[in-house]
Amino acid sequence: MKMPAWSSIRPMLSQALVIVVSVLLALLADAWWDNHKAEARAMEHIASLTRDFDQMEARLGLSIQSSQSSIQAGSLLLNDLSGGTSFTHSDSAYTLISSVLNMEVFAANTSGYDALVASSDFQLIDNSELKQELAHYYGFFDDLRVTEDGLGNFMREFAVKSTISRLIKFDQMLEGGGMTHQEYVQLSESQELRSNMAVLLFLHISALEDYHILKESLERLSAMVRELDY
Repeated sequence: MKMPAWSSIRPMLSQALVIVVSVLLALLADAWWDNHKAEARAMEHIASLTRDFDQMEARLGLSIQSSQSSIQAGSLLLNDLSGGTSFTHSDSAYTLISSVLNMEVFAANTSGYDALVASSDFQLIDNSELKQELAHYYGFFDDLRVTEDGLGNFMREFAVKSTISRLIKFDQMLEGGGMTHQEYVQLSESQELRSNMAVLLFLHISALEDYHILKESLERLSAMVRELDY
């Protein structure tokens, strides 16, 4: 049997090779485009998170300021109650009362991060340090909620006890020009007042420490996102 001439086979092989190469190129192009779109979606998630970062930074600032104000006022008031009959910080009681009744809870929104993690796009972020910092930042919210819940629950209990009425009376006496020695002794000898004040200060300090942990993490995240090159 006579074999077909190479000249007649070569065009068919060339056509087949062109078809195979074309299919492979199309597949590679589709894969590249899909990957490009996924990376773009991941960066859209990150861009959305950076907007959330700006809002959360402002909220953290308010929470930190509120805790610092309460800690300072409570410390001054405790010092006044235990230091003698001379009151050097007459506005401390009013500031503390205001802080007790106006706690600045840090309300974090995790929906953007949750959506990113739930998608497959999260795995396309090749910066492992960024992914770890994101997980640390958003994972810490659970610990913060426990701290804030403890502080909020105590504040509600604090507000319905006689402690608040004692503080208000203390503030009124200070604004009225001071108190008599007998009135001071009655107030300063209140173990309930000093015990509740001490617990309140401890809870505020715990919350403040958590706020600072979040603030430092947020600063690291913002720096990492600014350095991304896409």
